[in-house]
Amino acid sequence: MMSWKDIMMAQEHSKDLLREAEEARLIRQFNGDNGRIKLWQKVRSFFGSSREKETPVDEPIYCCSADAIASQ
Repeated sequence: MMSWKDIMMAQEHSKDLLREAEEARLIRQFNGDNGRIKLWQKVRSFFGSSREKETPVDEPIYCCSADAIASQ
């Protein structure tokens, strides 16, 4: 039989798993087409309107870590 402490730890672990699942869902939602368009609009507003003409909105945006960039 599980102790009260084990039950409480399992409950906290399940809450953590639910929180992680919700974060993953939000990330997937943001990374959809609308998320890419919103992100690209932020990039365009940062670089100005001349940058806007060089790359269309529907071009995919790829993100990578600083380590990946440094290794190239």
